[in-house]
Amino acid sequence: RSAGFPPRDFLTARYAERTGRPVDALPWYQILATWKAAIFLEGSYGRFSAGTTTDPYFGNLEQGVPALAALARRRTEDA
Repeated sequence: RSAGFPPRDFLTARYAERTGRPVDALPWYQILATWKAAIFLEGSYGRFSAGTTTDPYFGNLEQGVPALAALARRRTEDA
């Protein structure tokens, strides 16, 4: 999303062209990756809550993890 980086659609098309592999299941893998990120970040938030890490980034996950899980759920409804 930052300036200078190619858009997702371009990268997807280039991958398909270069590898010859289909990308029609890509949304499923993107949703799975989003769920997995929510899961491992929940563990990071748990460590923060337990006091075993003090990185302030992990404190933001109290809202961040549910938001990420909600994004994954919305994507399943759109897929």
